[in-house]
Amino acid sequence: MGWSRTAMNAALSVGLLVSGFAAYPIGRWIDHGLGRRIMSVGSVIAAAMLLLWAGAHSLTVLFVVWIGLGISMAATFYDPVFAVVTHRYPRSFRNKITLIALVAGFASTVFIPLTQFLVGSVGWRTSLVVLAALDLLVCLPIHVVAIRSSKADAGVRRTSAEVKLANDAATRRALRSPIFWALAVCFTAYYATFAALTFHLVPLMVERGVSNAVLVTTMALIGPAQVAARAVWFTFGRTVHVSTVGIIIVTLFPLSTVILIGAGHSAAMLWLFALCYGAANGMMPSSAAPSCRT
Repeated sequence: MGWSRTAMNAALSVGLLVSGFAAYPIGRWIDHGLGRRIMSVGSVIAAAMLLLWAGAHSLTVLFVVWIGLGISMAATFYDPVFAVVTHRYPRSFRNKITLIALVAGFASTVFIPLTQFLVGSVGWRTSLVVLAALDLLVCLPIHVVAIRSSKADAGVRRTSAEVKLANDAATRRALRSPIFWALAVCFTAYYATFAALTFHLVPLMVERGVSNAVLVTTMALIGPAQVAARAVWFTFGRTVHVSTVGIIIVTLFPLSTVILIGAGHSAAMLWLFALCYGAANGMMPSSAAPSCRT
């Protein structure tokens, strides 16, 4: 389209910002038992924005698309799913969340090559239409059918109310703790760096002259590395102090960046980068949960 990378990343950044602001009201609505409605509407918005993007001819439309996608991300990604599961299963949500994270870690492994295949076969506009159709035909029915309305379940509502009171008390204690604020700074800095690198990774490899096959494989390896790290954490996490895992993560992530700097267009080095990068990101949310609970 002839737009600058800065302008396109600005649209993406606006979407991420909107997603962050939308998380609060969406979380409140989920707490009131509206998880099924929230996630269903989020899937409809996502499909609508992908269709609008497929017909975009101006940068203004791209910004509108990403504002809508920001709302849909806040309503359908990990955070709302985990909130729905926690609200619906207050006594057993940890194992269910771990299982979801393990399976969902393969999303990029499947959809990065699939999207690349679609773009190469039918063009990027038609690819967006296909992705919108998948959203409506796969995600939306699952949200409508699989998520029960917790408003109708008095037992869950009472248990959730008890959990909410305990969480409110824990939140008040956390806000008075310097450790909590240190963790907040750490996680914010980590994810800011992770997002910046992730969204520039493909253009960076293209500029280096990395072949399309190596590029797609590199991106696809990040998902399995995340899953493997989460599986290791799930298996051995109870025997390893969370601070040890934190040290591993904050060492592994910069190490992966150093590998990327020196990788050039070497397939082996790029794949090593992807494994280290994915492993660090896979352990990060897993380590955050027990840190915050502690």
